[in-house]
Amino acid sequence: ALSQDCRNVVAVNLDLNGRPDLCVTSFELWPDERQALHLFPNFLETNHHWLGLSLEEGQGPESFMGCLFELRLSGETVPQVVVSGDGYRTQSPYQLLFGLGESTQVEEVIISWPSGRSLRFLNPEVDRYHRLNQQAQSSVEY
Repeated sequence: ALSQDCRNVVAVNLDLNGRPDLCVTSFELWPDERQALHLFPNFLETNHHWLGLSLEEGQGPESFMGCLFELRLSGETVPQVVVSGDGYRTQSPYQLLFGLGESTQVEEVIISWPSGRSLRFLNPEVDRYHRLNQQAQSSVEY
């Protein structure tokens, strides 16, 4: 709904509150050539729960790129695959955000690497981000 020619959009949780915000770039040729970044924070109030994972690459054996993350809760499995960007000229942050609705507990998170290696985290606390390092041997809550 912007009057400018919008080129890129990324949904990212900028303030780490569990609600995705939008970042949009626009491009104009007239009267002057310019580009702009527009930030649209998500101020929607909700009682729904969420779980966030912030991924950190490092000296570990494998990258998170292409990993399958599965949340298991209340007999349901919710999958997400790590990608670097899925839009025109965009790159997503190394974050995963899972909406949990009214669920207040996640039984486990299963990480599966393309090589076949896998790892499980049991009972992560909801409504917060967990930082995972590339070795994925521990998580840090924030």
